[in-house]
Amino acid sequence: MVWEKTLAESVQDVKDDFMMAVKKAIIDFVLQDPSFVRTSAEIDNAFKQEMKQTGTSFRANFASAKVKIARNLHIEFKYMANKHIEKCKATFMDQYFYQVTDVFLQGNKKGKLPDPSKMRKVVSFYNAVAAIMTHHLQMLCMKSLYDYVKYITDVKVSSSIAILY
Repeated sequence: MVWEKTLAESVQDVKDDFMMAVKKAIIDFVLQDPSFVRTSAEIDNAFKQEMKQTGTSFRANFASAKVKIARNLHIEFKYMANKHIEKCKATFMDQYFYQVTDVFLQGNKKGKLPDPSKMRKVVSFYNAVAAIMTHHLQMLCMKSLYDYVKYITDVKVSSSIAILY
């Protein structure tokens, strides 16, 4: 190919430049004047300054809050989950169930449903409808779980970023 030689040369140039930079960094580190090196204890950032000003007065409050959260988080989560499940059941029975019934009634009026005298077709039809509806409800649940995981992950990343700054 036309560009293979150019690509190979470019890759080799990048490798050579990288190796030169690594060697230079090693030599700079070895030959570095110790009087210019600062240890991590000497570095004074905003968090260390805040900790010096705050002292240890927050530790008791922090420890008690941590214990309270550890004890009650499961209970609060369980309560909120049960509350949400009850709300979903109510929505399901109030809206979804009646809308599905309306779809079947409209389908019956238009002659789209199988003949009731042919029981095998009726059973097969409703089993297929049940499988499709089950699949759709499962996908809604999975989407809800993925959104929840995404939310938790975002909060974790956001809070860790907030802690760093």
